[in-house]
Amino acid sequence: MKLWIFFAVVFCVLSINGSAGAIEGFSGSTWGTVFHEAAEDETFALGNINQGIDWMSYKGFRLSTFAQFRYRLQDPGGETFNAYGPSLGVAVKKWGLELGTEYIWQYRDSTQSIEEGPRIYLEWYYGWDLKKVLR
Repeated sequence: MKLWIFFAVVFCVLSINGSAGAIEGFSGSTWGTVFHEAAEDETFALGNINQGIDWMSYKGFRLSTFAQFRYRLQDPGGETFNAYGPSLGVAVKKWGLELGTEYIWQYRDSTQSIEEGPRIYLEWYYGWDLKKVLR
C-alpha cells in the first residue's frame, strides 16, 4: 500500500471521530545541537523541527500525527554525514516517551540521491534539577 494512502486513511478516521473543534492540540518541537571537534577541526550540526496535531487523548496518552524536517550537517565537505529531509508520521506520547512510525525522505550529499522509507522509533526526554531532587 502506498504510504500516502495510509496517511489519508488515518486522517479520515481521526476526522470522523470528531470535528476540528475536538482536536486536543497542535504540539510542535524543535531540537538541535552544533559542536566542533577540535582534534579533527570539523563542525557538526544536528536537529529537527516538528509540527503535529494531537487528535485525541486517553488516560494521559496522546495520539498525534506530524510533519517533520531533520538535518545533520558537517563542515567541511560532509561527504558521508550530510543528510536532510522531511517526514510524515503517527505517534503515541506519554511521560516524555514517544513511540511512533514515520516515512522519511532524506537527501544524502554523498550519493546525491533521495533515500526514502518507513521507520519505527522510540524517543524519550526527561529533565531534572538535582537541587530539587535532593531536598
